[in-house]
Amino acid sequence: MNRLYVLESTPSITGAIAHHHLPLRPREIGQFARILAQQLGVSGIVESSVALPQEAQRWIHPLLHELKQHQGASLIIVGEGQPPLLHALGHVLNHALGNIGTTVSYTESAEAHPTDHIDSLRALVRDMQAGQADTLLILGDNPVYTAPADLDFAAHLAPVKVRMHLGIYEDETAALCQWHIPEAHPLETWSDARAADGTATILQPLIAPLYDGKSAHELLVALFDQSGRSGHDIVQDYWRNDWVQHHQASHPADFNTFRQTALHDGIVVGSAFPTKSITPRTDLADWTERSTVGESGDADQPTFDLIFQPDPTIWDGRFANNGWLQELPKPLTKLT
Repeated sequence: MNRLYVLESTPSITGAIAHHHLPLRPREIGQFARILAQQLGVSGIVESSVALPQEAQRWIHPLLHELKQHQGASLIIVGEGQPPLLHALGHVLNHALGNIGTTVSYTESAEAHPTDHIDSLRALVRDMQAGQADTLLILGDNPVYTAPADLDFAAHLAPVKVRMHLGIYEDETAALCQWHIPEAHPLETWSDARAADGTATILQPLIAPLYDGKSAHELLVALFDQSGRSGHDIVQDYWRNDWVQHHQASHPADFNTFRQTALHDGIVVGSAFPTKSITPRTDLADWTERSTVGESGDADQPTFDLIFQPDPTIWDGRFANNGWLQELPKPLTKLT
């Protein structure tokens, strides 16, 4: 059977079922990973001045023993909220343990254009502030509510000449736009999506739109002088063109077979990205050196680690209008 070790700063469901669970401060998790990397022979790792609790120090030897006993059959997973350095160390640790190619594989990103969304949003705000944004189309989002407060998105949105918002609700962003287009619910629309490994699926609606809402696909084609086209036709035409391109314009009946099979099975067979052969960089000395800045301090002075976490039911508050979610117990307590 697998054995699960979990180090975390905030209680989670995964941690609750772990065979071995260790609560640590955020800064201590990074130091633990550094020590683990050093013990596994990764060179150039700079230790920080953070002292690990005795319980964490007792974990190092048995954990190393188990990892070395199961090289190529173990897995290091880094939480998505951890800093870039820790994610880099996670890749290096998996490489040192021989896990790449067995328990770890690499593919292209499922995102069409991977980007740092906060940096992209800051660039948009700078363009709005400079008067360079003439028309802004916001698809199914509410940045007036969700954007970082220091961006003051609402104040910079007002000067944009044409402001259009597609959304299910007339929310804070819709209130500041001249145009609000009612959005169809995801269960009312045709669309498609990719899983993390690139596997594609064609999404079918459960019902027709109850309130004549429009999907993002339908709105975008209308802006390109193709109004009136249904979401069904838009999605089907895309996959027909993709299929013809890959099958050199075979008989149309063959596409219908492909389409029916994809809808029936729920996935487009063979659409997963091929795995890539990658060797992670191990020269992390500069990274680990920079990551220790600001960690030193007076050991006699009490310190606090402040962690901002979204609520497990209403997230950042965007689902607060759903009373049922507010009545739900939290995952690890019976409090509501």
